Amino acid sequence: MRGLIYSSYFFAVGNALYGGLLTIGRQGFFFIPIILIATAIFGLNGLIAAQAIADICSTTLVLILVAHMHRLADTKATLVA
Repeated sequence: MRGLIYSSYFFAVGNALYGGLLTIGRQGFFFIPIILIATAIFGLNGLIAAQAIADICSTTLVLILVAHMHRLADTKATLVA
């Protein structure tokens, strides 16, 4: 859910790259590889845990991108002031 909200935020402020990363990040970057690897290693338990692991990875990506966006905003505010 957090990724969807921030994805919309990034698209709204004109940062389509970050918005696109968050849009495809959870399912494309994280969930599919994790489900394949975790199922191969842990079987059914890996399949069950894959969703939670993908959500944790996606949330981590959101936090990193938001922190980076705030740093950029602070830098621009300092340059203007």
